[in-house]
Amino acid sequence: MLAAEAERALAWLAETASPPGRFAKLPARPRRRTDVCLVCRSVGTPGDQAVRVLHATPDQPPQMCLRHVIALRDRDPRAAGPFIRPTADRTRALLAELEEASRKRSWPHRHEPRGPEMTAWRRAASFVDGRI
Repeated sequence: MLAAEAERALAWLAETASPPGRFAKLPARPRRRTDVCLVCRSVGTPGDQAVRVLHATPDQPPQMCLRHVIALRDRDPRAAGPFIRPTADRTRALLAELEEASRKRSWPHRHEPRGPEMTAWRRAASFVDGRI
């Protein structure tokens, strides 16, 4: 019943015209994600998916989430070789961004301008499991 009420409320909000001025509806900004795991979009077990996507794009290996790199390494260590170093580099970069975001949230550094590191936790979650 709660789900039906939520759907009805969303339908009503979509139909209702927003008032002019400050609260006017703005066009939705398309979200560009360059870090999407292509393997997470396909169907099958993680190791099989990774091998299938890897064979589909041999000239340019896809960017994979950590879950699929580990599954590929367990299934076929030789095929996972090219993904290990970029995955480790990306992990280090995300850790550095998370540490910087944590530092900026601390009391002594609260007035420092916030940058892209403040959304690193979202990218880190998506990197661990591309379905997020």
